[in-house]
Formats: sequence, C-alpha cells, structure tokens
Amino acid sequence: MINEVITLNIQGNGVSFEEGTDIRVLAQSLTSLQKLIEKIYLFAEGKSKMAESDYQNLKIQLINPHSGSWETDVLIGIQNVVFPITPFILQNNGDILQTIKNIYDFITYKIRAKEEGKKIEVKIENTNGLVNYISKNSGSVTIECPINIPELAEETAKCLQNLTKPIDGQSVSKVKLEGNSSSLELDNNDSKKFKSHSFTSDETFFLRGNIREAKADNYSGVIRVIETDDDDLVPGEDYHFVSKNVFDEEQFSESFLKDTDFEGKKRILIGPENNFDGQVKLIVIEKML
Repeated sequence: MINEVITLNIQGNGVSFEEGTDIRVLAQSLTSLQKLIEKIYLFAEGKSKMAESDYQNLKIQLINPHSGSWETDVLIGIQNVVFPITPFILQNNGDILQTIKNIYDFITYKIRAKEEGKKIEVKIENTNGLVNYISKNSGSVTIECPINIPELAEETAKCLQNLTKPIDGQSVSKVKLEGNSSSLELDNNDSKKFKSHSFTSDETFFLRGNIREAKADNYSGVIRVIETDDDDLVPGEDYHFVSKNVFDEEQFSESFLKDTDFEGKKRILIGPENNFDGQVKLIVIEKML
C-alpha cells in the first residue's frame, strides 16, 4: 500500500477562508491536481481510463484544511500496488509529488531550450531520480531524466496547463504543492509558460523554396521548402510566410513557382497540443540571396 500526503496551497486575493474563495478557482485547482495524479496512476498501471475498480484502489481525499490562504492536505492512497508501479515510482525518488516535479522540470526545460533555439537530446538517466538540464555547447542541450518521464510529460501536459490556468498574479498569485521530500511552486510566469504561445527565433536560416501562393498586397503567401539548413523545416512541405521589406513587385512575381534562395527566421507555436516540441507556424523572410 502507498500513502502520500501532498499539501495544496493556493495564494492570492481571491482565495481566503475568512473572506471567501471563488469556487471556480478552487474547483479547477483541485480537479487539475486530481487528473494529474490519476494520469500518473494510469500510466503506472498500463491503463488509459479510470474504471470503478481503479477509483476503489486509488483514493484521493482532502484532509485537514488550514486557515489563511486556501490550504488543504491531499491524501493519496493506493490500496493494491501492482508490480509495474513499484520500479516506476522508485525511479522517481519514491513519491508521486517528485514525479510531478520531474514532469514539470522536463517540460519547462524543453520550453527553455526551444525558445533559445537549441537542439534537444533526451537521455534516460536514473542515477539521482531528478531531471537535469545540461548545456553541451552553444547549439544543443541534454535533458537527463528518469525512465518514462518523457512519455508521462506528454500524457499530463494538459493537466499541468490547467493547474496553472487560474494563476493571474492577483486573485491567484501562486499554487504550491508540498510533500515530505519535494515541493513545486507555480506562479504567474508558469501560467504564461504553459499557455500555448508563439515566438520568433533569434537565429536565421537558409531556405531554398518556391512560392506557391502569393498575396502581392503585402508580399506574403505559401512557400514550399526545397532545401534548408534548419532542422525544424521539412523539405517538400508548404509553410505560410511573410516578408520584411524584401521584395519589390517585380522580384515577388519572379519568385512565384521558381526556386529561390532566402534567409529567414521561424515563428514557432509551442504548447501542449504539440507536446511542447514546438511547431513552425510561419516563416519570416528577411533577405533574398
């Protein structure tokens, strides 16, 4: 049997025992934590959906609510521990909260590397049960993590996003999870990080392509990639593009359906819908070569 207590603390102007708590905020935080714990349980059990027997086996209860900011202990009890869960939990330092912390670290390290334009190598490493970010050189990083953390991060990314969603810096300023040996504090920066968002890369890349669809009024359209030195772009695929004072009308017409060399940057969308791997949504053409 596994018993673990995680203290959930929600801080902010909108959460208080004395002045009252917005029940929607409270419900979303509790439900998001519940779903996160259930996802970890299902992964360890090799299942995809909670059955009635699983709800009997996995008990998630609120105990000992505290005064002040909204705070309660969440008791997690697993009655029957099957073989697959034991090595999985042990390799994540023995507790569910540490597993949640490892998932959080793995995702935020991926976001950091993507926003810095670095290549990511994931290495399964169980020596310390934690997730480590190792910058190898200026262009790449290694993320070391315990077994199954990459797969779990994909399964639970939406749950973590929902846990951070109520945090606005005012009515809710922080959501904190504390256990015996680990803790995780989520703030407004995490809320922004876990939202689907886009950014323009700092590094420029080479692109040979031909314009398939064109809007002459603003020199934008769709370009098919023929050749590139950028790993995120796929030769043969079509991408929307915009341009920055690159073309005149004659040059734009000449590039239509003709292989042309360009230099540009990427507009990348990153979020749980693409497992925080990042997806090129737009090419920004900066120079015709």
